[in-house]
Amino acid sequence: MMVSGRRLGEMLALSVIPPLLLSGCGSSTEDHVYEAFKCAKVATLLEQEEHAEAAMNSALPYMQELEEEGDNPGRLVLQMNQRFQDDVPLYRTTIDGQMVLLYRVYKSNDCQSLYKPAGGSG
Repeated sequence: MMVSGRRLGEMLALSVIPPLLLSGCGSSTEDHVYEAFKCAKVATLLEQEEHAEAAMNSALPYMQELEEEGDNPGRLVLQMNQRFQDDVPLYRTTIDGQMVLLYRVYKSNDCQSLYKPAGGSG
């Protein structure tokens, strides 16, 4: 079952925006942050909060690196949201199709590796 927009917004606000560590464009560092963002967003939509948190925690070193580069964090958040819409076009399909898209991303090797706790097995 999908979470409400408000709940998703709260999760994103708590895990992405306050650190204000996001910036850059097109770097491999940004790609790491985006993958974590995408996996966290999908996990949140599927009500898998622990996995969402683990994914975002995995991005913290990359987020700090971006902060040190001094780029605009607000711009990157907008870019990540747009990239997510392009990668996972939920608005183009039915509820059933949305679930298929969400689970495809959620079950991907990339996301599954991010959902494992650091230093442990998941």
